[in-house]
Amino acid sequence: MVTEEELKKKTQELRKQLEEAAHRRAEQEAVRRSDEERERLENEIRQRAEEARGKLEGELESKKQEIRKQLEEEGHRKAQEETLRLADEEREKLEKQLRQQAEEARRTLEEDLNKKAEEIRKQLEEQAHRKAQEEVVRLADEERESLEVEREQKGKEEKLRSQEQLTQKIKEESKHIHRVLVADDDDGQCQSHTFALEEAASIIGDSVEIVLAKNSVEARQKLMSEAFSLAIIDNDFRDTNIPGHLPGIALIQLARKKGPNVKTPVVFCTANPYDGLSSMAEKYKAIYLPKSKYDLEKVAAMFAEQLKKGKR
Repeated sequence: MVTEEELKKKTQELRKQLEEAAHRRAEQEAVRRSDEERERLENEIRQRAEEARGKLEGELESKKQEIRKQLEEEGHRKAQEETLRLADEEREKLEKQLRQQAEEARRTLEEDLNKKAEEIRKQLEEQAHRKAQEEVVRLADEERESLEVEREQKGKEEKLRSQEQLTQKIKEESKHIHRVLVADDDDGQCQSHTFALEEAASIIGDSVEIVLAKNSVEARQKLMSEAFSLAIIDNDFRDTNIPGHLPGIALIQLARKKGPNVKTPVVFCTANPYDGLSSMAEKYKAIYLPKSKYDLEKVAAMFAEQLKKGKR
């Protein structure tokens, strides 16, 4: 019967043999791999050497062809230069001969041309003399006819111009001039009123004379002393520092009581509307026009209608 000591010893021997066998196999595998790697490297080195040799041979061949081409071009260029030199010499020789021949031909042709030109000149002078006489006669006839037509045309134009001037004079004399008071201390608003009044005058075919009042005191003086076809009065005068200052609605009230503008159409303009202002304007028979709703075209049409009513 095998004892435990013998079994343990036997096991150690087997383990040692297995380790030695594994070590030998590892050495053999390492040798095999080393041989394969060496063979792969040798193959790669041979391949690269072959590629480098092929590339170098290609570059050498290319360089040979380039040098050969340069040599051929150099020889061709020299041959061309020689050919050009000979061609230049031949051309100069031919040009000299041609110049001589051309000079002789020119002299001969010039003599013939001079003779022919003299003959043609005499013929042309005779023809020109005849044509000049005919042209003088024709121009004289045309000038006479033109003068007669021009005289007749001027007579017609003068008659037409006289008729137009007479018509224009009649229109101007019949055109009524409307005096309009514009009472406002805002230059921009006065300009807007001016544009609208000019358009209104154009609508009704009359003229307007615009009288400006830059403060309420001046507006009151004009309303009380001068007659107008239309009065356009602002409510918001900034002349509180002037004695006699009044708002626009008070000016309308005064004008309606007495003076030359009791029945004159009035447009009441304001930038600061408040409750009751519109009804007050209607009470004094004035047209209420807030500046915020000022439309030039509509205002011009309204001014035209009021000018017709206030014609004086």
